[in-house]
Amino acid sequence: MTNEATVAALIDFNLREAGLKPRPQLLSGTGRAGTVPDEPGSSLTLVFEYRYEESSDEKDPDARLEEAITWERERKYGLNDGSLARVARFAIVFCAAREKRCLERVTLIDEINR
Repeated sequence: MTNEATVAALIDFNLREAGLKPRPQLLSGTGRAGTVPDEPGSSLTLVFEYRYEESSDEKDPDARLEEAITWERERKYGLNDGSLARVARFAIVFCAAREKRCLERVTLIDEINR
């Protein structure tokens, strides 16, 4: 995988295969969320924010994870769409280093009941 968009596309593909309808780069008044899988009539909205590292020594994965968490919290992704659904927000860090090529960090940022 060569960039963040490729990682997001692969995850979006798998979400589609699971029967969800991902909305990549969902525009909101505060920016663009990475991916928001949507199931019509569902009581749960999932929001993913991605970070991508070219090499294992580029940045500390924990620092990249904190960037994604801060970014998502500041922009309130998933919270300003008018929906009454419960929201679960995730941060994902992918490392493309040849010796790794893996999801380095995945964390649930928060789950909000509205």
